[in-house]
Amino acid sequence: MPNCPIYITDLDHTFLRSDLSISPYSLEAWNAKAQKAIMGVATARSFTKSQELLSKLHINAPMILLDGTIIITPERKIIDLKTLEKEIGDAIVDIGSKHGIDPFIIGIKDHDINEAFLHPHKLNDYQKEVLKGYKNDPRLQFNPSNRTMEQNLKIVSC
Repeated sequence: MPNCPIYITDLDHTFLRSDLSISPYSLEAWNAKAQKAIMGVATARSFTKSQELLSKLHINAPMILLDGTIIITPERKIIDLKTLEKEIGDAIVDIGSKHGIDPFIIGIKDHDINEAFLHPHKLNDYQKEVLKGYKNDPRLQFNPSNRTMEQNLKIVSC
């Protein structure tokens, strides 16, 4: 599609409704535009969650995910990947721990770019609230040692 318009949107508080659904109008408008334009997303969300939320959309551009740590096509072809290695990730966690901060860690657990969402034993009130939204998520894993993975995409304190 040479010389066609490009549209890229954020998801939360922008394209998605507060219940994380897409309005029928937005769905229709997006898919109509996708016939003559490049349509993509840039979000803090992961590949798995983005695919789940956007399953009815025609996305014809690589997705910018996890705050830019991964650029990937809807077919899982990696365009760019920025990770923190375990040694650096653990050093970051150790510094946070000295200040009473135990983060969530989002990393890649295998060569198919499947993600893991690690949560610490000690949770603050906000983290407890966040975890309610991940109750049945297979990516969620308890992280009793508060260590990072070999390939970390995000280390999030909240």
